[in-house]
Amino acid sequence: MIADGWPAGWDRERSPRAYHGGMENAVRKELERALLRNEVKCLVSTVALGMGFDKPDLGFVVHFQTPSSITAYYQQIGRAGRAVERAEVVLLVGTEDMGIHDHFVRTAFPREVDMGAILTVLERSGQGLGKWGLLEKLNVAHGALEHALTHLTVDGAVVRGANGRFSRSASRWVPDRKRWEGVEGVRRRELDQMRRYTTIRRCLMAFIGLYLDDPEAGKCGRCANCRQPKYAGDVNGTLARAAVEFLRNGPVELVRRQQYISHVCRPGWALCKYADAGWGEWVKRGKYEEGWYAEDLVRAAQDLVAGRWNPRPAPTWVCPVPSGDGQDAVESFARRLALRLGLKYEAAFRRTGRGGPQKDMLNGVFQRNNDRVKFQIGAEVTLPAGPVLLIDDIVNSGWTLAVCGEMVMAKAAAMTELGASDQFMRAPPPPQMADTAGNLRNNRAYRARERERLQAAIDSAEFWRIRADETREAVEDIEKLLRTDPRGHYERM
Repeated sequence: MIADGWPAGWDRERSPRAYHGGMENAVRKELERALLRNEVKCLVSTVALGMGFDKPDLGFVVHFQTPSSITAYYQQIGRAGRAVERAEVVLLVGTEDMGIHDHFVRTAFPREVDMGAILTVLERSGQGLGKWGLLEKLNVAHGALEHALTHLTVDGAVVRGANGRFSRSASRWVPDRKRWEGVEGVRRRELDQMRRYTTIRRCLMAFIGLYLDDPEAGKCGRCANCRQPKYAGDVNGTLARAAVEFLRNGPVELVRRQQYISHVCRPGWALCKYADAGWGEWVKRGKYEEGWYAEDLVRAAQDLVAGRWNPRPAPTWVCPVPSGDGQDAVESFARRLALRLGLKYEAAFRRTGRGGPQKDMLNGVFQRNNDRVKFQIGAEVTLPAGPVLLIDDIVNSGWTLAVCGEMVMAKAAAMTELGASDQFMRAPPPPQMADTAGNLRNNRAYRARERERLQAAIDSAEFWRIRADETREAVEDIEKLLRTDPRGHYERM
């Protein structure tokens, strides 16, 4: 059914093309021209295809997700059929749509508690702080921090210096709760009308007309409620299977975490996106219902590693990232994958019982620090030689795999007593610190002292906790110790 990634029989040249605001302007203009010339069947677009685009003979508009308001919906469907006798308009309503819109309504303005915490930290900083300095002290998401800083800067409560640091101004800041609540109320009423539209049984066009104060609003005689739904028949099974197979042949490349990490993993891959129609539902069912990943998923991972990915240098052993739910689904999956690939299997990691739930860590600094105390490779573990393939079931921020890769490299370096080893994740050797006598300070006595200092710093700082009052000095001390003696850190933690 699949030829070169596309279902057999599909016209690849006229197949749908993606369009979004992240593309370069020249690329978007070319896509618009292609649609105007009917060189593509359609564009799968975000709202970036704005009101300025005009194609009079546009034959259909299909919404994959419910818009946030009747007004926005009417503007978007109004682009179809302006110079043709008939056009089709389809709204696909998903159970998750309203939850997504509710999230954007709730986050339209920064949380007052976050803005207050930012001001408190800046007042104590003296010299001001950059964004990363604030993220080290506050368990706030990066986007939420930028959002809050923008509002605080506009309100005059925060000043950004030429060096990029933010400082607290002398102006008193009072949250404008009345305005925030007013805007949120309007958006919730708009969303409620859109929700009603998706459930009513009377004429859809009459509903829209009445909402927009059209005095002539009445039954249209053409919508799905006025007539028998046109698209209520069975789905073509052949096309459905082809679409699923298409999704299963489109793995997702994982983004590498490279900042504030001493050993960087090579790029990896995921079989799918969570809960998609390819392998996503299989993963969701295995994790939350069955506690076991089906052999079909293992086979698909084998095909990905040995086929499309084919990493070089090739891995020689497989290692799972242990889950925190008490089940061994990831370990079992990794063991079966290793067997299929003919590789060694080593469960090198164990959980320490420390740290908090990773989902509660809202930015990269907290996520990285949390993972560093949650996992360890015991001193008694001997790692197999050669590159390693790390296996986890679900990737969100990417920090868990990054930190576990860092630990493997540090352990490998400690085993070989070399600055770097020929592992799947290659990294530069740790710096060598010279004392006043000119001798290299990498002897065993020095490492033992540094391990003790590191453990004391970690225990005293407790950087895995959500603490807005955590001192920058403690974090910087920990970072310094991690750079000077990473191997001791992982042996003790």
